[in-house]
Amino acid sequence: MPQTVYAAGLVAGAHYIEALRSRLPFSVVTARLSLTYGPAQSADFLIPSLIRSCLAGQRFTVHHPVERRDLIYVDDAVEALSRIPAADLPTGIIINMASGNAPTMRETAMCVIAAVGADPALVDFRQNGSAGVDLVPSPSLAQDLLGWTARVPLPKGIERTVDWWRSAAGGAA
Repeated sequence: MPQTVYAAGLVAGAHYIEALRSRLPFSVVTARLSLTYGPAQSADFLIPSLIRSCLAGQRFTVHHPVERRDLIYVDDAVEALSRIPAADLPTGIIINMASGNAPTMRETAMCVIAAVGADPALVDFRQNGSAGVDLVPSPSLAQDLLGWTARVPLPKGIERTVDWWRSAAGGAA
């Protein structure tokens, strides 16, 4: 039962593919990636925008700090996706590519702050309204069917992403 508009779109897409399946000359596998982060990600997202703010010594507000999100480093996502073509998967299957670890947005922000070496006082945490939906998908099918497990822990992925932003920005945001 989808709890967000985004989730309803995912369910609708899965139903659409299922309706077309008998007419398609190929099998369809749906890979649902957790929130993917890493170098070169658009600064419109939490991790890169927080990194840029911390590098510049600017204030930043994290909204919804108690909500949990499964985060997957881009290298892990690419590895998971690269295993799909060689796997003998049933058509119509939906596989979550997830780390199996869903920190709160506060914990994620604190990880970024530590990796940058920024002053934690620069970051405000503000819960807008009641707590929303936690996004905590199970990686069990990816493990069982693809032999895949995310390898890059959040602190290491954040560190790599911070290093990229430092080099891309010449040390400044």
